[in-house]
Amino acid sequence: MCVAEHRSVFTNFHTKPLTAGADVAASESSEADPFVVDSARLLFTFFSVVVIDVMVISLMTHRLRFWFPQWLDPQWATRRDPWVVYSQSYFAGIFMIPILCRLVDHHFLATAGAAWRAAFWSLCLIVFAFVLWWKGSLMLEYQKHYEALGWATLTGVIWTITRQTGILPECVRGLTRRQMLRGLLFGVSLFFLVMSIMDPVVQLGVQHLLWSAGLSIGAFVSGWAPVRCQHVPDPALRGDDWVLVEPRLAGVCGSDVMQVFIKADFDNPLSAVVSAPHVMGHEVVGTVIETGVAVRRVRKGDRVAVSPLLCCAPRGLPACEACQHGDYPLCRRFFDGRFAKGTHLGTCSDVGGGFAEAMSLHESMLFPIPQSVAFDAAVLADPFAVSLHAVLRAPPEPGETAVVYGSGSLGLMAILLLRSLFPKTRLLVIARHPRVKSLVHRLGADALFTSQGRELVREIGEFLKVPLRTPLFGSPWLQSGVHRIYDTVGSSETLEVGVRIANPRATIVIVGVAPPRRFEWTPLYFKELALLGSNAYGLETVEGKRANCIEIYLDLLARNRLDVEGLITHRYPLECYADAFVAALNKRQSQAIKVIFDPRLKTPEISAATHGLNRKL
Repeated sequence: MCVAEHRSVFTNFHTKPLTAGADVAASESSEADPFVVDSARLLFTFFSVVVIDVMVISLMTHRLRFWFPQWLDPQWATRRDPWVVYSQSYFAGIFMIPILCRLVDHHFLATAGAAWRAAFWSLCLIVFAFVLWWKGSLMLEYQKHYEALGWATLTGVIWTITRQTGILPECVRGLTRRQMLRGLLFGVSLFFLVMSIMDPVVQLGVQHLLWSAGLSIGAFVSGWAPVRCQHVPDPALRGDDWVLVEPRLAGVCGSDVMQVFIKADFDNPLSAVVSAPHVMGHEVVGTVIETGVAVRRVRKGDRVAVSPLLCCAPRGLPACEACQHGDYPLCRRFFDGRFAKGTHLGTCSDVGGGFAEAMSLHESMLFPIPQSVAFDAAVLADPFAVSLHAVLRAPPEPGETAVVYGSGSLGLMAILLLRSLFPKTRLLVIARHPRVKSLVHRLGADALFTSQGRELVREIGEFLKVPLRTPLFGSPWLQSGVHRIYDTVGSSETLEVGVRIANPRATIVIVGVAPPRRFEWTPLYFKELALLGSNAYGLETVEGKRANCIEIYLDLLARNRLDVEGLITHRYPLECYADAFVAALNKRQSQAIKVIFDPRLKTPEISAATHGLNRKL
């Protein structure tokens, strides 16, 4: 009793006497504003979900990748788009929209009329339904519906805990509504600012910074971008053995698209062999308009296909060891000679590429086009030559099963030449879009697969009639599979699927160009697979004749051994370069197969080949 009385006296000694009215006022002021409390709980819930995402999912991605529970996301292990590997934790924010609307209604609209409150809730429900539909459809498209349900549940659990336990820092209780609203605005702005910077840097790579900052792909082809169409001085003959060519058609290559949209990491080694500024374009056919006095290979008026490599001969140097053997992509002199460094047209500041009205080229780079071959067919010489070199890096034996991964121009050319030169090969094609089914079958494929991840592996196993090997976690694999894989995509997803469906001691040839990403490569050593790279082309031996791959292609066309009709779907004048690059980048939307520039056009011409329609824009 004495202790209690002593404590009471001690407490009063340090406080001022309070009247009854003042006591009541102090008691009321100590109570936090309910809106402030609920808003703080809302923020706490959302950022708790984000922290869980960063800690757990990032740990799984980088450390425990194949311990990830596959039922949450069946395609998690073999995604093409790296950004969907990371969990979409901000999906939790969608379920906070109704909670936030309830707070606004309870604290701000309680005295408003019924009509105002009904209008407010109608608007809120419309916004909530739209956002849920938009984001939910994406989650379903990427088979992340279980994850969406998980984030929704986690959001509800954390919100309930904060409500029941009354967890709230003391510093928050004294805030006014105005201070809380300012804090909310500042916090949301700061969050999206940080995410717009960190999301691409950490998850996608700096090459996608503009995308995540909210800018469209048009930013890469706008007036602010480094790529533009402009007038430059006419090229001149660089020597007596040089030729001026007027480009008739020029194809847009996948490497052009990567260059325009900066789809490469800062540490890409090939930046060492590029000089800028330069005129792009290396898939070119045209007409000779002037020749040097020492030129013997072509004459004025000849129609020619261009080999774009800037190896020893164009540089005026004696042939190095690689060039002596016809391995021009492996030339040792890309840094030397009479002009700036660069491996091929479109990477050298001194020798312009084919996205232009005139070019100056060394005569060794030109191959006359037979009279029976049209420009439309000849312009596909470069992608055919690239595919031919890739196939001949590991040609299939009669009766073996080969896979062509990808249905772009490289993939379609690989199908075409495999069926023409290796008719006894069982040929499978893996593509993204079912719409190419009729085309790949016309070109000679035996089967087309359009699934992804574990479903793709399962379907190929069923087609080959071989059993699946299913690990404890992760996607299945085939112990007996295909003998040759020609990967014209070159992404982490295609590599991972490739090593899973390959036969023991099979060969995988990588000819596609994609930004590097991690993939599960254990089957590579377990099956003793051979992983080969393939770059450009040079001299090859086909049916007993050794010649440049472009010559081989033109000869096959002249002898009606190849049918390339309908592969060119999009034609653009140079002035419409932005539309051309966007169409080549987003082929799912544009339905493009091959995009080309035609300097003589005034307006674009687009052929909807998949529907048998032709229309001019």
